[in-house]
Amino acid sequence: MLSLPPHVQDPVRSRGPRDLVENISELEEVCSWFLSPDDNAQEDVPSKDSSVAADAIVTRDATQNKGNEDNTVEEEAAKRREEEEEAEKKWKEEEEAANKRKEEEEAAKKLKEDEEAAKKWKEEEAAKRKNEEAAKKRKEEEEAAMRKKQEQEEADKRKQQQEEEARKKKQHEEEARKKKQQQEEEAAKKKQQQQQQEARKKKQQEEEARKKQQQEEEEEARKKQQQEEEAAAAAKLKKEETVRKRRETLKRKKEEADKKKEQEEAKKKTKGDAGKKKKLTKTQLELMKYKEESKKLAKEATTAKVTGMSDPLQAPESQSLSQVNLILFGFDVMLNGEDVLSNLNDGCMVENPVVQYLVACLRHDDVVHRPEAVGYRVFISADFWLCMRELSKVDKNDETFRRAVEILKDDFDNVDLNRTKLYNIHAVLNRQQWTVYCFNIEHQRIDVLDSADWDAKGTLQIDHHRNVFEEKLPIAFEAFHEATGWRKLQAIRKWKTPFFPCPLQKLNNDCLFFVWKFLESFNGECFVEQIEGRKGSLYRCELLHYLLFHPLNHS
Repeated sequence: MLSLPPHVQDPVRSRGPRDLVENISELEEVCSWFLSPDDNAQEDVPSKDSSVAADAIVTRDATQNKGNEDNTVEEEAAKRREEEEEAEKKWKEEEEAANKRKEEEEAAKKLKEDEEAAKKWKEEEAAKRKNEEAAKKRKEEEEAAMRKKQEQEEADKRKQQQEEEARKKKQHEEEARKKKQQQEEEAAKKKQQQQQQEARKKKQQEEEARKKQQQEEEEEARKKQQQEEEAAAAAKLKKEETVRKRRETLKRKKEEADKKKEQEEAKKKTKGDAGKKKKLTKTQLELMKYKEESKKLAKEATTAKVTGMSDPLQAPESQSLSQVNLILFGFDVMLNGEDVLSNLNDGCMVENPVVQYLVACLRHDDVVHRPEAVGYRVFISADFWLCMRELSKVDKNDETFRRAVEILKDDFDNVDLNRTKLYNIHAVLNRQQWTVYCFNIEHQRIDVLDSADWDAKGTLQIDHHRNVFEEKLPIAFEAFHEATGWRKLQAIRKWKTPFFPCPLQKLNNDCLFFVWKFLESFNGECFVEQIEGRKGSLYRCELLHYLLFHPLNHS
């Protein structure tokens, strides 16, 4: 039995429906193959009739198969056309939907743009209207201001005319008044001349009587003054003798204290305890030697009150201020009533002895009331600045420079410079203005405490202190180095000199009273107590009370 090739047995199933036309041509080839003579097949065919029958069968089968295949191909083609039509229809629907969505999006976008454009146009129109309204309002205001200005000018013009008329009227009245006054003065002058003549005659008579009486009174006053001078001379001699004896007593006590100190030092040295006990400072020695004197004076005052004698601090009625010593300190400071009045009265400038005594009082207060501040701040004697004022350059052989060095050695006796924080607080008198210069070790600067209002005087503060910064401070540095040999002095030369904010004085001669407050309350960073510029007169009274009733005053 003949068999077909695999791809011919079922051409529809072996290939897709798209190749039906090609299958028909292949079918024709197969049929021609069956009809062609075959050497191998001829051996199996017994006769001509059987061959014809086979050909007929094959032809029939081929015809049936071809009809079936044509039907199948047509069905597949129809099906494919339907699918393609459905796919094309579906694609067209999707494309129409996409186009519709796109059109809707474009319409929405265009609508949004139109809305934004409309909104922007409305805003621009509103801004334009607002600007037009503002311009209109500004124009109205300018017109109103111009009208007001014109009205004001007219009012000023009317007022000026009225003033001119009033001035002319006043001038006429003044001329009439002067004329009338001149007439009255002439009449009064005539009358006065007559009275003067009469008074001159009367005065001559009175003058003669007065001269006679004055001669008699002068004679009596001369006799009385002579008696008072004799009594004052005797009282002065007595007072000087008392002062001399007191000075000798104080000197003797100092010598005894020095001798006792030397004995104690020698005793400590023999025991091997040198340097372990704290040495007495100069201020403590003064305090020790003056305590006994204060007790003695208090005892004398008490005795005087008990016995009915007058107060030794109160001058007799017959004595003047120049005959009463109100302040007595050491051998250099002795101020009577007139000295105190000339230093602390309004319009007077305080002199150096008062400042010297004030510095000693501040040292004493540190020792007695603030022992923790001893050595923390050092007060320089006021005599040191007197030496600086006399020096114009550094000359170590100059007598004034050597005296300044000795003053510093006494001030820094037994002072640990490494512990000092406020170094060299001292008052400086520069061009009739007392000022404090504070060497602030902790903050590495030189604070200038100045209470003068230089703006009101029309002067720059730096110009007032320039001569001190450029001329006097270098000399002071050399004196400090010569007296102490402190290694930090080289660095201090490069420190800045800021002006510390201070209350300003109201009167020109109130500077020392503020210097006293600055020295007393400045701690290197601020004032520990409030200082007010309007209280200069109050500080003056407080300073007078402070100096008169201080324990160091032995008057």
